[in-house]
Amino acid sequence: MRLVTSNPSIIRNAVESIGELITEGSFVLEKDAIRFRAMDPAGVSMVILTIFNSVFDVYEVNGESLTLNLEDFMKVLRRAKATDKMELTLKENRLKITFKGNAIRSFSLPLVEPLGESQKVPELEFKCKVELDVEVLKDAIKDASMVSDAVTLELSGNTFFIKAAGDSQEFSMELNKDTPGLISMEGEGKAKYSLDYLGKMMKASSLADSLTLRFSTDYPLQLEYKALDKIDLVFILAPRIESE
Repeated sequence: MRLVTSNPSIIRNAVESIGELITEGSFVLEKDAIRFRAMDPAGVSMVILTIFNSVFDVYEVNGESLTLNLEDFMKVLRRAKATDKMELTLKENRLKITFKGNAIRSFSLPLVEPLGESQKVPELEFKCKVELDVEVLKDAIKDASMVSDAVTLELSGNTFFIKAAGDSQEFSMELNKDTPGLISMEGEGKAKYSLDYLGKMMKASSLADSLTLRFSTDYPLQLEYKALDKIDLVFILAPRIESE
């Protein structure tokens, strides 16, 4: 296995994004891409990451699976400089990470034992789809977090609502087809989700300019960032169901 990239920030941003929810997991090195999927420890959310081989200048793999502590991996990736080339190699059950710039710096991380079989991606059918600028949703999540710990997404007619209500405060954002930042929407539905989890998912906002939300009434949410031919990052989040 040998991977070389002139843009280590792409890998760093992707790993930091999934590291908000996942403590460790397995990167499977396939012919066309590196794939990662895992559930968070609470079983509330799932992460599905694909890093395409076009991100790398050199991509030599043999179907390896690298299980890593993501916090340790992130600490090393943050040491990359903007002008560095990054090389990843595997030796004696350790991942060697080398940064080549003004100097050559190397780190070595141990592989850890996999926690179990790879998580299966659930088969979900969504009735609502909204594509919008990342910054629009990012602002809405921050605003909603000021009044509550949960947010309601509602698609009705030609309007997309983002709402939150606390003990004494309320927040509402209304987007329609003429709103700058709303790219497209279709369907009808309404569901509530944890703002803590959504806030962590928004840490991936540097990966793409826009994102796609898919949901249905009282149904899981799928949030997807896509950077063409580089990265595809999908989060799945269980709904917040209020008891009667």
